Order: sequence, then structure tokens, then C-alpha cells
Amino acid sequence: MAVPYEGKVTVKIRIKDKIVSISGHNNAEYLLKKLFAQIMTGNISTRYGATSKLPQFLNISASSDDGVTWKSILTAPVPLTSKEYMYEDGWIAKLSAVVNVGNIADGNIQSSDNRDFRLELMTDKNMLSAVELSNSGGILAIMNSEDFGPAVLSRIVPGTSGVFEWQVKLVDINEQTGA
Repeated sequence: MAVPYEGKVTVKIRIKDKIVSISGHNNAEYLLKKLFAQIMTGNISTRYGATSKLPQFLNISASSDDGVTWKSILTAPVPLTSKEYMYEDGWIAKLSAVVNVGNIADGNIQSSDNRDFRLELMTDKNMLSAVELSNSGGILAIMNSEDFGPAVLSRIVPGTSGVFEWQVKLVDINEQTGA
């Protein structure tokens, strides 16, 4: 029986006393699927085992002019500041990171920017085999959402910060449907 993966990303940007919140779903990539398989088989602490693929960073990328390739808009991927798990109608992993205007390579993003943006949950690229790095670029999961773009990113200005929370949950569809 296959157990589907459900990923949810929430972006919260605090502007003085106001919080802007946007949620979206994400897609598990090659490395995250491999991580789940390695954990289930106990292949955890070998050189390229599951521990080498644990989530470590959050990145924000923008589409290039060709619309096919993506380039980071951050000076470097931002380390996760919190990693916790809890039971909320199923087991959920919550991973958080904070992005400040100083993390954005070109300064502020303008609300008129016409590029597409995406969030990337990443592992430490230095811990991956050459094949894993080639197949994934270190990306575990990606969130693309119409609601996440320049209108949101332009709000990260001096004196504000974006708090990004990534939630990961494995869902048994038979439990959800009552089958």
C-alpha cells in the first residue's frame, strides 16, 4: 500500500504588528522520496544515508528569462531555525526559517517584478553523492504558488522578516476516506 505525502508551506511576514500569511502545497522531489525510503529500510547513518539528506535550509528562487531555469534570490540558503514534530490529526514535521531583507541578494524585491518565485526545502549539498547532487541540486521539496510571488516578497523590507514554516505529513488515504 502506498502512503501519500502531503506537504504544506506557510509564509508569515511580520510587518510591525501585522502578520501576512500565505499557505501553499509543495511537491516532494527525488531526494525527499529517497530519504523516506532510506529511513524505512534503516539506511540512516551510512555515508550517503538518510542523515545526509535531512532538511537543513530554505531557499527562494526566481525563474530566469527562459522560464525553465531557476536562480536563487538569496545570498545563500537560510538555515532552518526550528525543527519539531508533533501530533495534529497525524504526525507532522514543522521546519521553520527566517528571511530578512539582508538575505535577499539584490535588496528588496519590487512588487512589479514579473518573475515566478518558488520556495525550496534543501539539504546540505556537501553531504550528497555526486549522483544525488546532479539529480536534485540539494532540493528536497518545492512550493510554487500563485499566492507566493513579488507581492509577498516585496513586503520583506528593513524592519520586517519573513517566517517560513514548512509542514510535512505522510497521509494514509484509507484513513482519510474511512475505507
